Amino acid sequence: MKILYIDCFSGVSGDMFLGALLNCGLPRTLLKRELSGLPLDPYTLSITPAQRMNITGYRIQIKPRTKKHHHRGLREIKRIITGSQLTKQIKDLSLSAFERLALVEAKIHHKKISEIHFHEVGALDSIIDIVGTAIGIDHFKFDNIAIHPTW
Repeated sequence: MKILYIDCFSGVSGDMFLGALLNCGLPRTLLKRELSGLPLDPYTLSITPAQRMNITGYRIQIKPRTKKHHHRGLREIKRIITGSQLTKQIKDLSLSAFERLALVEAKIHHKKISEIHFHEVGALDSIIDIVGTAIGIDHFKFDNIAIHPTW
């Protein structure tokens, strides 16, 4: 049985999670190839070794090649993901993450999901982080994912 155990004692960001999957052996070439199928504005993906507080891993940086900054809604993000060349499993996992985020945003702001426009989450780097993490989870074929602490 293959279990991913995440000990996020001080939280986790999308790029940290993706960096951890790379540190576990997610091939960079696979990640970049899969992400290239997303219909997004051009960007540069940088993966470099990093160390923070004696913990080593990878730093992920996404730099848009244009000055555009998008605040996308769930409908547009769904269109991007469903219109990609990703596998059904990766699409489903990515869409599930964005739908959960939309539910939380809608609840916090007392709005309908259709009225939610993601700000940071709708930005290019967040889409890459979330879809990239889905690619990693699909690659490793985990039987279970355990997260501590559980909130």
